[in-house]
Amino acid sequence: MKKLLAMLLCLVMVVSLFAACGGGDDTTASTKGTGGNTVPSQTDPSESTEPLLESPYPKELAPAEEIPFTPLYHLTFDDATNLTPLVQATKSEGSTLDGATYELVESDNQILFTNGPVGSCIYLDGTYGLRLDNLVNTQDDSYTISFWVNVQTMANFMPSLTIGRNMGDAGDDKTVTWINVTQTDFFGAGGSFPCIWNRNSSIDLDGDPSVLEGVWPWLNKLDDTIYGKKEWIMVTIVATGEAYEHYDADTGISEPRIGAYLYINGVEVMNGTADGVTSLGIASTYHGLSPEILMGDGLEGYLGINYWDLTMRAYFDDLYIYDEALTAGQVASLWALGDATVETKKPEASAPETGAPVDPNAIDVIGTPDMMLGWWSDWSKGFELAEGQTLTMKLNNYTLGGSNWNNFLAVLCNVQTPGHSAPTNVEGYAEYAVIRADNYGWGANYLGNVYNEDGTVVSSGVMTMDWTDWAAWLNLMKDAEVELVWTRTNGTVSVAMTFTGADGTVMSCYGDVLADMGDQPLYIFITAEMAYVEILSVE
Repeated sequence: MKKLLAMLLCLVMVVSLFAACGGGDDTTASTKGTGGNTVPSQTDPSESTEPLLESPYPKELAPAEEIPFTPLYHLTFDDATNLTPLVQATKSEGSTLDGATYELVESDNQILFTNGPVGSCIYLDGTYGLRLDNLVNTQDDSYTISFWVNVQTMANFMPSLTIGRNMGDAGDDKTVTWINVTQTDFFGAGGSFPCIWNRNSSIDLDGDPSVLEGVWPWLNKLDDTIYGKKEWIMVTIVATGEAYEHYDADTGISEPRIGAYLYINGVEVMNGTADGVTSLGIASTYHGLSPEILMGDGLEGYLGINYWDLTMRAYFDDLYIYDEALTAGQVASLWALGDATVETKKPEASAPETGAPVDPNAIDVIGTPDMMLGWWSDWSKGFELAEGQTLTMKLNNYTLGGSNWNNFLAVLCNVQTPGHSAPTNVEGYAEYAVIRADNYGWGANYLGNVYNEDGTVVSSGVMTMDWTDWAAWLNLMKDAEVELVWTRTNGTVSVAMTFTGADGTVMSCYGDVLADMGDQPLYIFITAEMAYVEILSVE
C-alpha cells in the first residue's frame, strides 16, 4: 500500500530537521484600513506597535511516538474520494448567504493529481477549489488537523484549508464558526503564512446577550515570514481542549479561548495555551482558538476556496483530522510519513498561469506581472503637488479582482520619497492621507474621516462616485486604464479618478481629500496590493 496509516508507521526514525527562520522586517508600515466585510470589527492587529518576536519554542522534532487513534477524517488525495470541484459565482437573487460575497457552486473542473510528499497529491490551478465531503464533527474541543501544502500563489486571506459551520450564512442568528489556514499581514507588511485565523460568532463579551460580539483569534509563528510558498510544508494544529479566559488589559475584556499548538514540519512554533501566551507577555487577545469550531451539525470544509477571497493555486497532500490532541511526538510521526524534498511536477492538464501584459512605454512599475504584490512592499517615487498646480497621472491597473483593496493606492505625504524604497525610511516622513482605488481612505488629515480626540474614527465619508455595482467595478479593475487628476487650490487638494475598463466601460469618482494645507510640502506616490501597476505618465 502506497500510503499507510500513521499508527503503522509511527516508529519510523525521524531523520529530517526543520530549521525555523525567525526575525523579520521591523519597519513600521502605513496603517492599513479595513474596508471589507471579512475583517472583524476589533482593532486590526497590523496596527500593533509590538515588535516581532522570535519564537522561543523548540527548533527540532520531538522523538517520534505511536499514534493509537484512528483518524476522524483522512484524505490521501490518491483519488477523488470525498472531493467535489467548486467555483465562485455571483450570488443568485434570493440567496440566503447573508455572510458571503459569492456562492460556491459545483463545477465540471477535472481534479488534477500529481506526485506529492506522501505518494499522490492534488493540484488546484487557481480556476477551482474543492469541497470536502462527508466531514464528521468533533465531540469536543480536543482535536488535531494536519495537512501538507505547497502554495504557488499567495495573498492576504487567500484560503488553503477552511472548515466550519454556516460560514456563508450569517442570518437567522446562526452560529458562524470557521478555522482558516491563510496568509495575513498581522505581524508585518510582508505577510505571514500559515496563520490560523478562526471565529465563533456566538460569544457574548459585554454581558448584553442581545448583541453577540464573537471572537476572532489567530495562531501563527511570531514573525512575518512566508512558509510553504513553492515548497512543501506540513501544517499541524492541535487544540488541547483546555478552556481559559484571556484578559486584554487594553479593552478590559476577557475572551474565551481553547489552548492550542501550531506545528510547521512537525516542529512546535507557537504555544497558544494560557501558559504559553502568558510566558510571551503578549497582551493581544488574538492568540489561540475559538471554542466549538468543529462541533455541531452542518460542518463544511474547503480547499483553496471560500465565500470571500481569491481562489488559491496550490498542491495539497494527506489531510488528517483526529478527535484527539496529538502530542509533539505523534505530530513528529505524521511528519515522518512524508518527504518535503520531493520535486512535484505540475499536471499537464492544468490551466496556464496568468499574468498582466507589460507595457514597454511605462515610466515605472509597481509590483510584478503575476500580481502577487504584498501590502506595503513596493512604491513609486513621490511626485510634488505645489499650491496652484494640477498633476495628472496615467496608470495601467491589473489585478485578479479578489477584493476592493487589491488595486492601486495613492499616498499623500510631506516628503519626496525615492522609488522602490520604503517611504517610511525617509527622515521626517508623515502621511496626510491614503486613498484607495475603491473610494476608501484614511489618515489624520483625510477629509473623508471624522475623528474623536483620541484619534479613533467617528465616521468615514467618501467622495462622490458614479457606480453602485461593486462586482462590475471589481471586474473592470482587472484591466483598467486609470487617470488621476490632482489639483491644489487655496490649500485644498482634490482628485478626480477615472477608470476605463478593457471593454470601454468608464467609472469615476471625485472630491476634496485635504484642506487647510497652506504652504505645507505635498508629495504623492503610488503603491498597491495584489496588483500590478504601470505608471505611463505624470504631468
